[in-house]
Amino acid sequence: MPQNKALTKRAEELGVKFYLETPVKGLLTEEGKVTSLVAESEAAKYTVHAKAVVVATGGYGSNAEMLKDRLGFNLDKDFFTFNVPGINGEGLKMMWDAGAQKYGDTVEMIYILPHNLEYMVADGVLRQPNLMINQKGDRFMDEGMLGNTTFSGNAMFLQPGHYAYVIMDRAISQKYQENGPDIMDIVHPAAGFKMLDPVIKKAEENGYEAIITADSVGELAEKLDIPAAKLQKTIDDYNSYCDHGKDGEFFKNPDYLHKLTGEGGYLVGKFYSGAYGTVGGVKIDENCQVLDDEDLVIPGLYSAGSDANTIYADSYNFTLPGNTMGFAVNSGRIAGLEAAKFIKK
Repeated sequence: MPQNKALTKRAEELGVKFYLETPVKGLLTEEGKVTSLVAESEAAKYTVHAKAVVVATGGYGSNAEMLKDRLGFNLDKDFFTFNVPGINGEGLKMMWDAGAQKYGDTVEMIYILPHNLEYMVADGVLRQPNLMINQKGDRFMDEGMLGNTTFSGNAMFLQPGHYAYVIMDRAISQKYQENGPDIMDIVHPAAGFKMLDPVIKKAEENGYEAIITADSVGELAEKLDIPAAKLQKTIDDYNSYCDHGKDGEFFKNPDYLHKLTGEGGYLVGKFYSGAYGTVGGVKIDENCQVLDDEDLVIPGLYSAGSDANTIYADSYNFTLPGNTMGFAVNSGRIAGLEAAKFIKK
C-alpha cells in the first residue's frame, strides 16, 4: 500500500532497520522489567537489548489451537476466518510469559461462506436479505440485518451448527442483476450477479457444500436435510408475508420481501459464523503500557493494534467502518510516542 511504502521510507531515513523473516522468539525480563528480546532468522540469532519493546502482532485469528482453547471455536470446521498467514498469537504468548494480564480477547464476529476468498462472488450474491433459516427449517431473525455482519454472525452462532441457509431463486437473482441488490457494499460488487454461474460450477466440481442449488422444494429439502413439509411450510409462510407486504414474524423492511417461487431453480448459501480475526488479549493503560494481573505497569512493555484492542467488549462495531484499523494506527502512534518518552528518562 502506498502509505506503508511512505512510512517505511521515512523510517529508513530516520535510521530504522527492518529485520524481515526474523521472528521474535521471546521477551527477556529483569526484576519485572522488559529489557530485551530474542529473535532468530535462518542465518542468525539476535538478542536485542532495549529499554522499551512494543508488541503489535495482530492476535491469533489463524491459530486453531488458541481459538479452541481460549474461545471454544472450531476453526475451519464450524467457524471460519480469513486465516491471514502469521497471525498465530506469538506476541500475546510472549507478553503473557513476561507477566502480562490475560485480558479481554474475543473475535470480530461476522458471517461468511467457508473458505471465503475462493468463493467471494457467491458470498456477495447469496448474502442478500432473502429467506434465512436454521437447520430446523425456522427463521430466526430479520434478514434485513444481513448487511450488519456482526449482528448476523452473532445470531448465526446461536443456531444449531453455528450456520444458516440464505435462500433465493433465479428469478430474484435476475431482478438483482437488472435493478441492483437490496444491500450494497464495496466488498461485494453488484457485478457479482453476472459472474455467479462459473463459481457454482467450481463449487460443484470441488464438492463444496456451502453453495447449494435445487430445482424444487423437495430436492432442496433433501439437500438441506430438512423435512420437506417443514421447509414447504416455512416458504409458504414467508411468501404470504411477501404477498401482503408485511413480515408477521420479524417485521422485515417490506422492500426486502421477495417471493420465493423457485423459478429457474433455488440458490442457497450456507453461511457460518466467523471472524476477521481476534482482538484483545492483554490489558493496557492510556499510554499503551501493558499491565500485569494487579493492573500495574510492566516497565518497558507496550502493546498496540489487535493484541491490545479491547474497546468493543463482545461485539465488533460493524456500523462504523475501519474500527480496528483506526485503533491500530492510533494505539501504534501512542505506543511509539510513550516508548520514546520512556527511553529518554
